[in-house]
Amino acid sequence: MSENINVIEKYKYVLDKKGIDLILLEKSEKDKERLEQLFIQLDSIFLIPQQQNMPLKIYVEKLINQAFNFVLVESNCDIGLISIYANDFVSKTSFVNAIGILTSHQGKQLASITSEFIIEYSKGVGMEYMKAHINKANYKSLSLVKKFGFKVLSEETDKFVVIKDLKEIDLHSSVRSESHHV
Repeated sequence: MSENINVIEKYKYVLDKKGIDLILLEKSEKDKERLEQLFIQLDSIFLIPQQQNMPLKIYVEKLINQAFNFVLVESNCDIGLISIYANDFVSKTSFVNAIGILTSHQGKQLASITSEFIIEYSKGVGMEYMKAHINKANYKSLSLVKKFGFKVLSEETDKFVVIKDLKEIDLHSSVRSESHHV
């Protein structure tokens, strides 16, 4: 876990240079409401629960109880979220639930920085692979994950399942420098 504390501190520092704080949400009613409000603010068809009939409240409760959820904060306002499962120690595969940045804060490299963060965070907790579902209409996200070395594992009707091998990543070097070589 000390590797992960270092990863969190590293990205808190990187984001702080942009005037943004990175906060790990707790398993509390207050943070559950905060996460739900952020999903509503983001209002993106790409962030809807994978289980199409699952109400947002139930999805958020599941995330609060089972995932690592981070919020990006600027001037006391929540501007983005990161949610990942990184607790499957059998397959050692983390799963990206959501990365969302408010439209007003897009174009500031926050999606790239948060992608680097979750890759290093997952590696730091012992994950060897990272998966995500990318809606086929979400070209920006597909382009971003490919930039970070994700490969399309399979294709379904409305989404791509992508995977990244984390075993080759050295936490003592920068994912950022590795991603620029892709």
